[in-house]
Amino acid sequence: MPGTAPRSRNTPKVLVDGSGPRDGRVIPAGGETSPHDGFDHLAGIALAAHLDVPVRRFPGGHNGNLTHPRAFAQRIGELPAPARVPATGR
Repeated sequence: MPGTAPRSRNTPKVLVDGSGPRDGRVIPAGGETSPHDGFDHLAGIALAAHLDVPVRRFPGGHNGNLTHPRAFAQRIGELPAPARVPATGR
């Protein structure tokens, strides 16, 4: 189907049919030192492509919040404020 994420047997249903909640905020992210062929890095890229948003880079690798807590917290503070989206009745 055009405009949808590539599908595999492991693709969560909510990514395929859009049935997930729409009132949350998802920020695809990856660690600056994460291997570029690692599952976590690739998952962030795929999610960002699916949502049509940029991947945000955070200090450290997969667990940068533990290895670089101050820089990680600072980066979170630099993220844009969430947009207010009116609730829709589904």
